[in-house]
Amino acid sequence: MLCAQRMSSPKAAASPGGRNREVVVKVGEEFGLGLEGTVVREITDNSPFKDKIPINSVIKKINDKDATPENIDDLLQPGDLKIVYGPEESAEVDAIPPEREKLIQGGRKEGFTYHFVEIIFKKGLKFGLGIKHYQNKVIVSKVDDGSLSALHLKVLDRIWDINGQAVSDKDVCRDLLVKSLQKNRKADMVIERPSTKEANETMQKALNASQMQPPSVAMGSDIREIVAKQQKRVESGHRPKSGGLLRNNNTPRARVNFQSNHKEVVIASDNEGKDLKKVGK
Repeated sequence: MLCAQRMSSPKAAASPGGRNREVVVKVGEEFGLGLEGTVVREITDNSPFKDKIPINSVIKKINDKDATPENIDDLLQPGDLKIVYGPEESAEVDAIPPEREKLIQGGRKEGFTYHFVEIIFKKGLKFGLGIKHYQNKVIVSKVDDGSLSALHLKVLDRIWDINGQAVSDKDVCRDLLVKSLQKNRKADMVIERPSTKEANETMQKALNASQMQPPSVAMGSDIREIVAKQQKRVESGHRPKSGGLLRNNNTPRARVNFQSNHKEVVIASDNEGKDLKKVGK
């Protein structure tokens, strides 16, 4: 990966409201920028955007073109980028889709924030994610610096779903992530992030407990696929039909009959008429 060079200190370009600012950034092959829509959520230490744009800023324009969640990836290209940004409160941030919100069992909890994250494959960046599971919770246990995951995820995040499919097993979660990135070059998920001291302690205890569990035998890829499909069917409301527990009185009871005229068959052996030899111990 190539480190991008930094330009001189940013110049301020006040908008009529005095809220927006403008900065010029020289970008090489590495961006190191984590976005939620057009909102800057993460900036890696070696990013050319480091110290240029504050976290939680909203990118309004790139090279005089309006930035939207749909086109921002196309606008962010290597070269000199003139970026206009402003504070988050002045922007409309995409909410979690209603159908994905339903997957948060029990609803949102106090002390946590909830995010809809889209991870887009970037050539040259490793995925760099470690996950554990405990009591049906998939928890982020490790995030490598400078990795693709570092742009979007943090240790102690809980992953609720991958592309709308709820996950409670780390192997199933990893399998869905890898397949989605390989096939679609992207994957999205809903995450639950602790935002208070108490919530952090709760998630840390769960992560510690998961590490104390005996090592589990990884399921084969075919088994993981079956588990994922069945989990999706259950979540969609499908329930297998169960048979009746009580016998219908009108159903005749099955009976077993033995015939009296049985046949006898003699089974011959190849040592017939010969004495068997003793075998020494």
